Amino acid sequence: MRCTPEGGGWGNGAGNADYTVYFYAQFSKPLKNYGIWRGGIPEGQIRKLKEIESIGYDSLIAKSKIIKGFNEIEGKHLGFYSEFETHRDEQVFVKSGISFASMEGAKENLGKEIPLFDFDKVKSQAESL
Repeated sequence: MRCTPEGGGWGNGAGNADYTVYFYAQFSKPLKNYGIWRGGIPEGQIRKLKEIESIGYDSLIAKSKIIKGFNEIEGKHLGFYSEFETHRDEQVFVKSGISFASMEGAKENLGKEIPLFDFDKVKSQAESL
C-alpha cells in the first residue's frame, strides 16, 4: 500500500512522508468467497482523515466495482473483501504482519510476531509493552 502526503499517510500527510507498507495476512479458516473492490475516487479528491470519514466519501466507496476471485491487483483505491462459512457465534480470526521493505519481510514478521491464532495472548503481549 503506497502512502503519500496527498492520501493522508502517517500523520495525515503533515510530515510529507512518501512510503510503501507491505502486509501479509492469514485467516483462521478457509475463505468461502473473496475478491477486491476498486473505489471510484475521482482524481484530485482529498483523502485526508476528515474527508475519508465523511458521508460523501462513503458514498463514493459504496459505488465501488467488485472484482470477485482476485487475490492480487495493483492500482489506486483498492480494498479486499472475504466471506467465510461459519456457524452461529463462530469467530474467524485474521492476523497480519507488515514491513516497510518487502512482502517477504511482512510474511516473516507475521511468523515471528504472531505465530498462532491466539487473540488473548497477542492482546496481553501488546498491553505489556
